[in-house]
Amino acid sequence: MMDNNEKVLIIGGGIAGRNVVRELIRLGKSSGIYLVKKESHSSYSPCGLPYVIGGEVETMEDILFPNFDRRLRNNNVQIMEGTEVKKIDLLNKVAETDKGEVIAYDRLVIATGRKAQVPPLPGIEKVGVCTLSNYEDGLLIYDELSRVKKVVVIGGGFIGCELGAAFRERGIETSLIEIKRYILPQILDESMASLVQNRLSELGCRIITGKEVSRINGPGKVESVSIDGKESPVLADLVLIAVGVRPETALAEQTGFEIGKLGGLVTDSQQHLKIDGKFLEDVYALGDCVEVQNEITRSNTLSPLTETAIVQARVIALNILEKSKRSPAGGYGGYICSSLTLIGGLEVGMAGLTTEAAEKAGIHPQTVQVKGWTREIYFPGSKAMYIKLLVHDERLIGGQLIGEENVKGMINEISAMIHARAKINDILCRQRSYTPALSSSPDVLMKALEKLTA
Repeated sequence: MMDNNEKVLIIGGGIAGRNVVRELIRLGKSSGIYLVKKESHSSYSPCGLPYVIGGEVETMEDILFPNFDRRLRNNNVQIMEGTEVKKIDLLNKVAETDKGEVIAYDRLVIATGRKAQVPPLPGIEKVGVCTLSNYEDGLLIYDELSRVKKVVVIGGGFIGCELGAAFRERGIETSLIEIKRYILPQILDESMASLVQNRLSELGCRIITGKEVSRINGPGKVESVSIDGKESPVLADLVLIAVGVRPETALAEQTGFEIGKLGGLVTDSQQHLKIDGKFLEDVYALGDCVEVQNEITRSNTLSPLTETAIVQARVIALNILEKSKRSPAGGYGGYICSSLTLIGGLEVGMAGLTTEAAEKAGIHPQTVQVKGWTREIYFPGSKAMYIKLLVHDERLIGGQLIGEENVKGMINEISAMIHARAKINDILCRQRSYTPALSSSPDVLMKALEKLTA
């Protein structure tokens, strides 16, 4: 049963930590919640940073959530801002902060997040080289926008592509460099990624793929970027490193918790942390600092996504308060890592595996890619939509979708089908809703499934 007297200490004030607090309150815990966060500012939306850079969101202050923090305090949450936990004593169940404070706990939750990967490039230390991994990074870039004329973005993943479009929205000359042969390789196959690449090119973003940055040049401040091969140095007065993130696990490692092969903390399906070969019942971790199990391949992966953290927060809160064994929903209690972004007006969604990820796991999927419409083609405002599906053993294992509207709903539907391990012919025989103002008939998902079974 729920015990309101138990002290729950959450380390980390990002999306993961905040949602644990939110779930505990939602499920009825009214006291004994302590949140320790390094940041001195209010909670904020990290996913909103590229859209402030691009101007869709007007100011950096707009992505702050001061009302959220006030609601937490009104629900008796003790928030310790500008504070970092430096040591955890598992035996005595206390944590020590950089301010010399000692916090006792009954349950401990580690949500220390991620940090930007910074490649060891010559010149990486120069003024004008930055990342976009937190609010402070966003402020630095935002303050430079009026002075910046040329930007080089290193990395063609989520953040890199979002920023490529964002800088072009500001009228800034932008070059995006991706070491792999196409952009967004973690979430799209090449045939789908080309649609996003074409949109970025139409916006005026120079795309360079299959090449590696070898040096950042300039006497003290960045002036250009050198690229291997025959490319001449690319001029830049700002270089944005967006080659990925890795789990922030320093505190957990120091405490002795097990780290996985991908660099994230090892947890069980209830998010308990592991030490000396044993999972501890009173210590949890979640969010960008942990590894998760892919529901399809059964192998570990990293999933630095908001919705992954929200599911994990619910699992942790239910386990703390109800003391029942809870794990993520789905056939095997794993994650399929659904992704969604907006790049230059294109909605880009993905669920499950890409072809490359499937083949790496020893799965050789059947694939289909089709073009359809978001409404009946005759209806005003109808937009093209592109879909690619991956099928194995008559079941969906992956879906990729690109269009200018309605992508989120369909990607969520595909995600649910993958979780349910639904067979293709069963899906085709299910009734669907329709009106020409909101859908074509058959819609693009059904067209793709029909083609798979033809």
